[in-house]
This record gives sequence, C-alpha cells and structure tokens, in this order.
Amino acid sequence: MLLVLMHMLCLNCVAIQVHIGTMREKSRGQLTLQSADPTTAPALEFNYLSNEDDIRDLRTCIHIARQVCNHLFVFAFYQSIEYTF
Repeated sequence: MLLVLMHMLCLNCVAIQVHIGTMREKSRGQLTLQSADPTTAPALEFNYLSNEDDIRDLRTCIHIARQVCNHLFVFAFYQSIEYTF
C-alpha cells in the first residue's frame, strides 16, 4: 500500500493531498500492435481493478487513509500552524 500525505499552501487556502495506491497489482493489461506500421498507435487495454484482490487492497488503502486523516494528531497539526497570506 502506498499512502502519501502532502501539505500544500495555496494562495488563499490550506490543502492536504492524499495519494493512495496498491503496490503489487494482480490486474494485468494488454498492449497489442495494430499493424507493422510504426506510426499506427497500439491498442491498449488497461484492465485496472480487474482482479478482486486489487479492489480489496484499494478499499483497504482508502480505509487507512481516512483513519489517518481523521486522526486527532493531523487536526492538531493543522490547527497549530499560522498562515499568512
């Protein structure tokens, strides 16, 4: 599981970005050449989340990210920062 919390100061706001993702996906896509012509784009079939284990892992990531963001320490940290714009 990948969980990244980023703190950002915007012009008139304070924002948190949370990035999540699975690290060992079982879903597999496919890249197929359409022709021997190198200028012809290949066909891409991504198949994101086609495996049930990947869906379960992503749901777990979302659950943990929500727990981290709801934790009192995160709120206390952001309430203690003085922002000047």
